[in-house]
Amino acid sequence: MSQWWEKALKYDFFDKDRAFEKYMRMFLRITNRMFKWTGLPDHIPVNILELWLQTHGVLCFTEYEGKVYPFFGGWGGTQDIYYNPATFVIANPAAPGLGEVRIRNLDVPTVQATFPAQDGIIIWNDSQKQGLVELFKKYAKLLLENDISIYDAEINLRIQTLIHAADDRTKASAELYLKRIEEGKLGIIAGKSLDPATALATKPFVSGGNSNALSQLIEMHQYLKASLLNELGLNANYNMKRERINSAETELNNDGLLPLVDDMLACRKAAAEALNSFFGWNVEVEKASAWEFRQLAAEVDAMNPEGIIPDEEQNDAAPEKPEAAAEDPEEAPEEDPEEDPEEETEEKEENDDDSDRDKAD
Repeated sequence: MSQWWEKALKYDFFDKDRAFEKYMRMFLRITNRMFKWTGLPDHIPVNILELWLQTHGVLCFTEYEGKVYPFFGGWGGTQDIYYNPATFVIANPAAPGLGEVRIRNLDVPTVQATFPAQDGIIIWNDSQKQGLVELFKKYAKLLLENDISIYDAEINLRIQTLIHAADDRTKASAELYLKRIEEGKLGIIAGKSLDPATALATKPFVSGGNSNALSQLIEMHQYLKASLLNELGLNANYNMKRERINSAETELNNDGLLPLVDDMLACRKAAAEALNSFFGWNVEVEKASAWEFRQLAAEVDAMNPEGIIPDEEQNDAAPEKPEAAAEDPEEAPEEDPEEDPEEETEEKEENDDDSDRDKAD
């Protein structure tokens, strides 16, 4: 009986549709926890809300059977002076009968007071109502093509030498030779031709260009993934230098990380205010996960752009110097009781007297 993982191991690098879907799901899985919502009703899952908002770009909150749900759909109705549509068309098989929903703008009073439809609140993923799908499509296509190139380069690196045989006998002998080499034994290739032009010939296959191709493709893969994460507000290094890099080089792209995620957060905060005002909720939204840490780091950098450490922190961080040991009379070295200065003086005088007598004699 085959297991599920046996079929999963049969990965086809050339199945581009499957690879594209895999990358799209992986990207959406990464961004699904970009924001932290609180105060939403229990029947509105946050993961579904973020998934629909990121994939469709626009959602409409409206009431159905006594509860408010988010719906995706299309634009409809007339347009205002700024070309904003007046209605949102919902076609959800689980909620038949909704049809067109009048878009309620809390800032501008609606002029379609007689429109025979219920009101709804439109929320945006970003200021262009675009979502993240187009961005993900670009990198998914580039990465799956690079995967195929890496796979081809990896297979070609197995070929170290090309062997050319002039006849079937020489070919069979060459195959036996390669098999014996694989088994760890030595061997020779037998051939009947003595003409160098038609005899067995070998040619090195791996050159400098071929050996560097795989590393260049891996660098390209790293660059593509880092570029996507940078656009999403995460600092991923894509420096192609082959030596060490300093801290300044790792922070060169910090200023370009936040615009997209800040735009998405601003749209969600505006959506939370509209939902609270229209439905009487108490919804709040903030950045989450690694994006929250990046926001805190950016706020700290903005408060101290020069990176100056206050004197108090420098003093706290400086290691304490050991104080000079105070002289304690009680800890002074004790004098040797055997060495009495008075006894030494008496012995010296006696020696001097003896030496004077010797000179007199």
